[in-house]
Amino acid sequence: MDLESHGCHRTFHRPVWYAAIGVLAATLLTTAPSALARAPAHAPIAFVGVDVLPMDTDRVLRDQTVVVDNGRIVSVEARERSRVPANARQIDGRGATLLPGLADMHAHLAGYASTDGKLGDDSVARAQMLSYLATGVTLVRNMAGSVAHLEYARRVDYGELLGPRIFTATNLVDGPNPVWGWSIKLGEGAKVDDLVAGFVRDGYRQIKVYNELPRQV
Repeated sequence: MDLESHGCHRTFHRPVWYAAIGVLAATLLTTAPSALARAPAHAPIAFVGVDVLPMDTDRVLRDQTVVVDNGRIVSVEARERSRVPANARQIDGRGATLLPGLADMHAHLAGYASTDGKLGDDSVARAQMLSYLATGVTLVRNMAGSVAHLEYARRVDYGELLGPRIFTATNLVDGPNPVWGWSIKLGEGAKVDDLVAGFVRDGYRQIKVYNELPRQV
């Protein structure tokens, strides 16, 4: 169930260097964060001399300069003709490739069995999120969520945590005898409205229903 139609919306405040594009080459991924740390807040970022996969046709644009400003790609030009803003942080992209960010539409971030409101040790989830960025994935659709994932999503959106944008579903909603013991147990249709309202209020994007949910629910 998609919760957008139930009034669930979110505003994103992401660092500009990976808001607009995903970087697949390791040289850019190791350079961009440190370069951003030295740049003024919200300063443009220029990837200079990079090869670009535009994804509109089967082609590669060689030796380009890509400028990202305020979370958007504002120019893609051949390096020798490009105009880089004076206040931009320049990243040497020679030998690397730039492409639109990839999306994992069925992900399971660590912590999906956390239902007690505690984040606990998030080292595994942090490692997962860095691995996603390292392979060019800038959005994940998390298919078994918890309060921990809502907090990860918020921290990523506000630039407090490095990771892809996270759209998270709820914890599994299953019947009175669920497949997984940590699922939300639901056996009465009369409880559905309050449950969905709570999901919307908490900020979940989808509801994950599971195998043993009764037909009447």
